[in-house]
This record gives sequence, C-alpha cells and structure tokens, in this order.
Amino acid sequence: IVLAVVFAALAAAAPLGEYPELYDISPKSGVLHGGTYVGMRGKNLSQVKYCRFGLTVMPVVHTGGPVSDNSLTCVSPAQDPGTYEIQLSIDGTAWFPLPSARSQNPATFTFYDLPKFLSIQPEHGPATGQTHARLAIKGWDDSRDKEKAQVMFGDKIVPVQNYECDADQCWLYVNVPQLCYFLETEGCNKVVPVRVSMNGQDFTLDVEKRLSFKYDN
Repeated sequence: IVLAVVFAALAAAAPLGEYPELYDISPKSGVLHGGTYVGMRGKNLSQVKYCRFGLTVMPVVHTGGPVSDNSLTCVSPAQDPGTYEIQLSIDGTAWFPLPSARSQNPATFTFYDLPKFLSIQPEHGPATGQTHARLAIKGWDDSRDKEKAQVMFGDKIVPVQNYECDADQCWLYVNVPQLCYFLETEGCNKVVPVRVSMNGQDFTLDVEKRLSFKYDN
C-alpha cells in the first residue's frame, strides 16, 4: 500500500518518462546570506516550480524570458557553510532526481563565508588604467567558480587574470580598468572601492578591511 501511494504521487507529479532531469548548474557556489541567482540546465523543466538546496525549498524565479523546458533559475537561500544537493519538484512533494539516481546527480551547491581582504598592491595608478595589481585574500579556496572570478573597481568590472595560493592566503592578479581617456582630467583623480566576486555574481565588500584604489591624473 505504501509503495502504491508513493508511485501514485510520482505519477501525479510528472507524466511517465517526463521526470525533471538536472544536468548542470551555474554558478556552483555562493555566499552564506543567499541571493545568488543559480541557473539550472536539464530536461523536462518547464513544469518545475521548486528547487531544494539541501532541505531548504525555494521557488523557481522567472527572469522575464519565456518558460523553457531546458533551463530555469532559482535564488539560493541563506545557509550554513557546506555543499548541498539540489533537487527539483513540480508540486513540492515529489523531488527529483529520485533516490535511486542521486548517486549520479551532478548538481550540488557550495555556500561559503565572505572572503577576507588583506591588501592590494599597488594602491594607486594612472587613470588611463592597465596597472597590474595584486590582491591578497583569504577564503578564495571556498569558491567552486574561480574561472568566473571578477574584481570591481568603483563600478567597473574586470576578470581575474590569474591566481596563486599558499597555505594561508591567495593572490589575485588583475589589470586595473580605465577610468579616464588620455589627456582627460575631469573626475580622473579619485579613490574607488575595490570589491571581488568569487562566482562572477556576488560582489562583496569586506567589513573588516575596506580595500580601495586611487586613480591618479
């Protein structure tokens, strides 16, 4: 009887052969306070209404485009540090992938604490940009999306070119973006905050040590 009830619930949740399948997610990690928009790619996703990060259920969000059978978006919840399995549901009762297939589920999401900034060198450079800067940071290894890492100087974003780590900290190498064109002087001598995203989306500003960069005329 119990098995009959379970199979009846699954049949009601999705037609036979049309269970949601999850192939990949991006990004694969985000900050503890949540709010990361997680894109999910798979099959039979058009009827999915809920995502579950571990045991925390979140609704599917619509970003303005047409509903797709191959992709959807959920926003990560606030969560403790760690890596959590992601599952999908049509009705909030039956969750996929099924228990028998979870060993093949590639979809996990890692929650990490805010990175700790230590320093930036040099601390100033020409407003025309292209200063080669190095940022020292702790917490870098917690991210699973290092290829998406970016640094923001004021409101200008540049990719992390390279990084290296030892047992205590990591160094990120970036090219400082241009603030002003050659011979331009208006508003070119200013100090801007420096922020980092470890997943290409969640830019953070360390509350203990606020990094900044000074553009010179």
